[in-house]
Amino acid sequence: MFADQPHVDGWWFLMNHQAWGQIPPDLQTIFGLVTNDAAMIQRVQVAQQNTQLKGELAAKGLAFNDVDPAPFRALLSKAGFYQKRKERFGAEQWSLLEEYTGSLT
Repeated sequence: MFADQPHVDGWWFLMNHQAWGQIPPDLQTIFGLVTNDAAMIQRVQVAQQNTQLKGELAAKGLAFNDVDPAPFRALLSKAGFYQKRKERFGAEQWSLLEEYTGSLT
């Protein structure tokens, strides 16, 4: 979980490459847009449910610990973890990641 972002779980759509290739490009585009819109709505709903559940559990006595990610990130950076991943994923993908995390390298 990033300090400024709600925790979200990933959902994957998988399709046979040959079957996907038989769908006309305009329908592929529509499918992508609708799927992405629905995923964003779902993420908001899940974040709201998580917040509600956390409140309910806290009211019943469950303690939640908020962890500062900075010390973990510092150790990972010192060990070269982020630099290796940046090289592996490439500049474009890395910049997309850092839009949400802030600078990691």
